[in-house]
Amino acid sequence: GGTAFRPVFNWINRQDDTSDAVIVFTDLGSSDYGEAPAYNVTWASTVPVYEKGTYSNAPPFGDVIEIEIDE
Repeated sequence: GGTAFRPVFNWINRQDDTSDAVIVFTDLGSSDYGEAPAYNVTWASTVPVYEKGTYSNAPPFGDVIEIEIDE
């Protein structure tokens, strides 16, 4: 894990059009989500949200949809 989402939201925020919502496909392996944007964020995750002791992979904002992958 180590994906930085802050640059993604910074790029979206610099665009001329205002987003109503953003869908991010991820495994939730991040500790750099940036600040919550003014639009809705849906995290489409291949990994379920979980808590292990003091660690959680739940993003600090938005809604998570878990995606099942057939192998």
